[in-house]
Amino acid sequence: GVPATVGPCPEIYREEAFLDATFVVPNSLPIAVDLGKRSMTLLVHPGIKSAISQIISKISMLLT
Repeated sequence: GVPATVGPCPEIYREEAFLDATFVVPNSLPIAVDLGKRSMTLLVHPGIKSAISQIISKISMLLT
């Protein structure tokens, strides 16, 4: 019930722009992979202020 999407792009070094710039990481970076699995993006808007405690409560229930 909380609008959210996947988090940031933790493995941005795999994007084509970095590969074209010869910035190549031979293997995935374990911490970047882990952050990608555990992050999310929440909506940011001044009108959401009244729902912050409800959003925190719902997310907390998912984490326990």
